Amino acid sequence: MKASGEDGFLAIFFQQFWHIVGDEVTDYCLGILNRGNCIYGAQSAFVQDKLILDNVLIAYEIFHTFRQKRVGKKGFMELKLDMSKVYDRVEWYFLKVMMLRMGFHTLWVENIMKCVISVSYSVIINGRSGQTFKPTRGIRQGDPLSPSLFLMFSEGLSALIRMALRDGSIKGAKVSRGGLSISHLLFSYDSILFGEASERGAQVLKSILREYERCSGQSANYDKSTVFYSSNTLEESRRVVSNILGVRNSNNMERYLGLPNVVGKNKKAFFQLLKDRMRQQIEN
Repeated sequence: MKASGEDGFLAIFFQQFWHIVGDEVTDYCLGILNRGNCIYGAQSAFVQDKLILDNVLIAYEIFHTFRQKRVGKKGFMELKLDMSKVYDRVEWYFLKVMMLRMGFHTLWVENIMKCVISVSYSVIINGRSGQTFKPTRGIRQGDPLSPSLFLMFSEGLSALIRMALRDGSIKGAKVSRGGLSISHLLFSYDSILFGEASERGAQVLKSILREYERCSGQSANYDKSTVFYSSNTLEESRRVVSNILGVRNSNNMERYLGLPNVVGKNKKAFFQLLKDRMRQQIEN
């Protein structure tokens, strides 16, 4: 008789009574595989049953609320971050630690990391392939495994923001008095952070970004990043917050994930970019 498993039952028990417990065991295992919740809901990139339009609709709804908010002592901000070379800057050690912190088995993590670090490159010069070399960070674009790995990697930023929310250091944005508080919307290279437009709120957001950049190797392109304020935000608060964050002010959120934020009467001008992209793809 073999020793019992971690659940206290022998394999022969399941064989003997499978007609009784089989459906429940199967449903439990499939639930772990197909209905896992290790990725936070603010992430919309590469997540099954989530569309890129989900982030776009939420972001523009909050943007509209900010534009209409003309009363109230507290102003709010919408920080649109442009992340630089997100796949190329993935630190392997940080990725490994994130998977372990999320509860994945050590052996499974080691096997995944073997797939990540086994890559090698060579440069073709004058038609000849040069000597191969191994990188020390980054994940491969086009690899079927890379999107899932990046989701787990970017959970680091989401976790830091959630910790600050629980501590009361920052506050999210609401579109109604009893609505949900939304602090961030993440997409691989284009993310939005929401918060109170105050010196304290800006300092906390900046410290979160610095901590994430230091640990993960990621880098925000602050020259391309912008911040938009609710209409009731004082000019002095806007100046202070923008200086702390190191980004430029914007009176319009411009485009988010390739789509315009407002479509007016002149629809032809707004959708001309989509026509140009389609024409370019057809010509190529």
